[in-house]
This record gives sequence, C-alpha cells and structure tokens, in this order.
Amino acid sequence: MDDRAEQYFNDGKNLVGLGRYTEAVDSFDKALDIHQNNAEGWYYRGLALSSLGEYEEALSLYFRALEVSPHKFDQYSEIGDTLMALGDPEHALTYLRKANQIDPFNSLVCYNLGRAYLDLCRYE
Repeated sequence: MDDRAEQYFNDGKNLVGLGRYTEAVDSFDKALDIHQNNAEGWYYRGLALSSLGEYEEALSLYFRALEVSPHKFDQYSEIGDTLMALGDPEHALTYLRKANQIDPFNSLVCYNLGRAYLDLCRYE
C-alpha cells in the first residue's frame, strides 16, 4: 500500500477509536482514493458509518470489503450485525453462520445468532 494511503488509513482507525466517526470517514475516503483494493479500508469506513447510524451505506461497504477479501471473519460478522440493525434477521443468519464457521467460539457472534433465531421465533 502507498505510504500516504497507509497514513490516512491509520489516521482513520485512530479517529474511530476516539469516536470521531465523521473525520474517520474523511480519512478513509482519502486512503481509498489512493488504494481502492484495501478490504480493511472499506470495512473500517463501514464501521465508522455504522457508528453514525448509516447502516445501509455501511452494509454496502462491508460487501465491498468482502469482494476484495472474501474470507474475513469481521466482514461476515458486521454484515450480520448490520442486517440485524436493519431488521432483517433472516438474511443476517446467513452471514452470522458464516462468521460462526470461521470462529465458532466468538461470543458476540453466538449471541447475535441467538438474537436472530429469537427474532424469527426459532426457539430450538
């Protein structure tokens, strides 16, 4: 990755950690303008937008990250979480199950799987 892109990306991650999501989005935009095939850049930009309540745009970015890097646990998990936030537990199950296959001991994914099944009245 280009040094400038990496700096913008790292700045964005730091800004997310500080809760400065709008500034983080700007930083990720600059990084992605330079290096568009950065799955983590799309993913973290999605996290910042999700934190701002922009779930549909965040979801599209998670899918973009998944296109670039299709075997990442975090992307499947966040897609599932975001679909839950959008009130779509049926589709969330697909992605939460995939995240669970990659990391079967992740407590947050197990919890969110349970929430999705509960929302769908699948009590078994």
